[in-house]
Amino acid sequence: MTHATARRVRRHRLPVRLWHWFNLWCLIVLLMSGLQIFNAHPALYWGSASDFSDPWLEMYAIRGAGGEIQGQTALGPWVFDTTGVLGYSGHGDQASFRGFPAWLTLPSHQYLTMGRLWHFFFAWLFAGAGAIFALYVLFSGHLRRDLWLPAAQWRGPVLADLLDRAGVGPRARYVVFHCMDQLGARTITTRAWI
Repeated sequence: MTHATARRVRRHRLPVRLWHWFNLWCLIVLLMSGLQIFNAHPALYWGSASDFSDPWLEMYAIRGAGGEIQGQTALGPWVFDTTGVLGYSGHGDQASFRGFPAWLTLPSHQYLTMGRLWHFFFAWLFAGAGAIFALYVLFSGHLRRDLWLPAAQWRGPVLADLLDRAGVGPRARYVVFHCMDQLGARTITTRAWI
């Protein structure tokens, strides 16, 4: 009994894989710092002008009937109690009025200026890495090799040519193909009706 050995096949070269990981971290920082910027005014408006009295989405805090503070999120005409997550989050003395909680923003404390610096710095890194990758794609042959298949791979062999070479007559009803798997030693059998 033979055991198949696992073999790792890498689809892309090291620069492409590193670029993908770099993009992932840039997008995470952009999202978290963007949420910090959103916390400065946690509301969205529909249309080309902001009507501050009628936001489409808004996160805020109110004082409830019992005097406790509640976080609320308004989405159009619907209002949801989102205490602890959106509008008002944190515990005890650390609780604060904010759209998104501290664990989801960068920096974690409310600091609009630093959030904007993180956001624009990583936006430039993301754009710069994209430009460098575009040059890499053009000059390394990555586009031609990994993304653009040659015409022969699109078309494949013509069945009539294979049947002529095998000597199959016109009265044949079906054909059985036997081939070897490229990665192992197993035989693959395929039946094709003519």
